[in-house]
Amino acid sequence: MGIEIYCDDLQEGTWFSNLSPHLAHAHLLTIRGRGSNPVFVEKLLRYDRPDIVLVVDENPKLVVEKTSEVPTGHNIGQRFGRMVNAVEEGVAVAYFLPFKAMKHGQYAGVCYVNARLFSAFAKMEEIHAIPVLAIEWPCDHRFELVRDGTEDRLIQTLIEQLCQADFDYRRVPAISTVRDRMTEEYAKRVRQTPSYQTPPPTVTIARTPDFLNSIGNKMEAQGTPESFLARPETLTY
Repeated sequence: MGIEIYCDDLQEGTWFSNLSPHLAHAHLLTIRGRGSNPVFVEKLLRYDRPDIVLVVDENPKLVVEKTSEVPTGHNIGQRFGRMVNAVEEGVAVAYFLPFKAMKHGQYAGVCYVNARLFSAFAKMEEIHAIPVLAIEWPCDHRFELVRDGTEDRLIQTLIEQLCQADFDYRRVPAISTVRDRMTEEYAKRVRQTPSYQTPPPTVTIARTPDFLNSIGNKMEAQGTPESFLARPETLTY
């Protein structure tokens, strides 16, 4: 079985290869500019360049995103395009990030992840029938990120079980563990900020005919695609 790890940064690729003995001899490759990668990688670059793509026998099996940035503002949303791209292509996603962390500087304080991350991941799973997992990078009692190697325990277990099961998700108990943790964190964040249960005020969902009427059907000049007209609802942001 040929295992390759395509990465945006060699340091992250090395970190990932050390998560499981199954990856110890994987071929580590840097993701190149669009048009310069194998077709099976190119299809995952439509919106953005992911951090890590695990490939087995030329079949992408997992896209991994890793960030130590505090879970606030654009830090969460800026990676969504590449993860949506992955699930559209039938590739599972693991997002390794803090659920809470101390922000330093002028506006220092503890930042918590937006609960909409978890509801969005659940919806992505529902639509595409592929695991979309948020894995917590833990912090200590002062809300500083743990960086002694123990922070990787859960994602190590997940990767090890995925490899042992040949990516048969039904045989990976760690997926249920991660989902339970996501559900728990969603409930905590919604209790703290109930508005997270619904889309933000910048989002409007309308019947597609109503949306077209509201803009005077400005798309008409170029021809509204049939695929667009077939959508019962349209979301604007």
